[in-house]
Amino acid sequence: MKIRIFRGNSVLEVMREVKRVLGDDALILSVEECRDSQAGKVEILAAMDDGSDFALKDEWTSGRFPSEISFADRAVGKEIRQLRQELEALRRDLNRLYRTSHWEFALSSLVRQGVRKEVIEALVEGIKRGEVLGGTAGIQSGELVLLLLKELIATYVEVLPPIEELRGNPVFFVGPFGTGKTLALARLACVLGAKRREFGVGTLDPVAGKELLASYLEDVEVLELADLEELSRRLDSDREVLWLVDTPSFGLEDESGVGFVKGLLRRFPEGVVYLVLGLDLSREMVERTVRAIGVEGFTGYLFTKLDQGVGYGLIFNEVVLTRKPLSYFSMGKGVKDMEVATPGRIAELLLREDL
Repeated sequence: MKIRIFRGNSVLEVMREVKRVLGDDALILSVEECRDSQAGKVEILAAMDDGSDFALKDEWTSGRFPSEISFADRAVGKEIRQLRQELEALRRDLNRLYRTSHWEFALSSLVRQGVRKEVIEALVEGIKRGEVLGGTAGIQSGELVLLLLKELIATYVEVLPPIEELRGNPVFFVGPFGTGKTLALARLACVLGAKRREFGVGTLDPVAGKELLASYLEDVEVLELADLEELSRRLDSDREVLWLVDTPSFGLEDESGVGFVKGLLRRFPEGVVYLVLGLDLSREMVERTVRAIGVEGFTGYLFTKLDQGVGYGLIFNEVVLTRKPLSYFSMGKGVKDMEVATPGRIAELLLREDL
């Protein structure tokens, strides 16, 4: 029996090498995520039964095991061979079971998170294209399935750069009533302040925008902008200032409000529009909001109230179906409770259940 360690930058990459070197019948003994980036991000310990007595050699183990273990005693060798045959039969039986159960369990967890059927079907197609179903080495491990699925989910998620690195100006915060867009703006203003990036805060909401922002940002001047023309003049006067602009909340039946939002990127083609949506919204409400604005009407998503939703599938659905990037997540009521969205973080949220 040969045992060897394989390393690489992704599970799929390492599994393909396992299959190339050891064949389809290789047995995966362990899967680990490596902290040492120079050695690769993933390490898989795999074995192949070549009919020889059990031995571990330096070139297979890279020094992690004794250089060689041999069984000179024939009686012991016979028992080992018999045990190996029994283990091989058990491995084949378990492999048939796990090929189905691990993937079904992982994908069913996505269903429980609220991921839509068509999105899961897209993931399954991605799994098939990656040759990780039906005959590829390593499906014996639930841990391996989890890592593969995380990698696959991450490939479907695009993200915007952090706000301090944005090249667009101004940055608009738009969304329906009750999504927390004003608080989201205040949180990102705190981020810019901590990064020592020069910024300005303005509001186009004539009702309570200035008062609400001022209550969140006690040490920041909040300008009440009369209209987009005034904002344009502010931009022309100092291009180094990054403007964060709150906008009036809108209802889906409010044609003028929706039309105003849809026209922002036409008026400011170099700007950025964050569509702020709360995870407490229904799927229908989110989809209607996106349809009303149109994917061309905003730059990316900013999701709030992650602690109030029933599942994180809503986020993944929108990213996959609209192909629009994510920017930030927020939860809680604190001004500093903001998290940069990353593909890996989305995968972690969706697969919080252990396999």
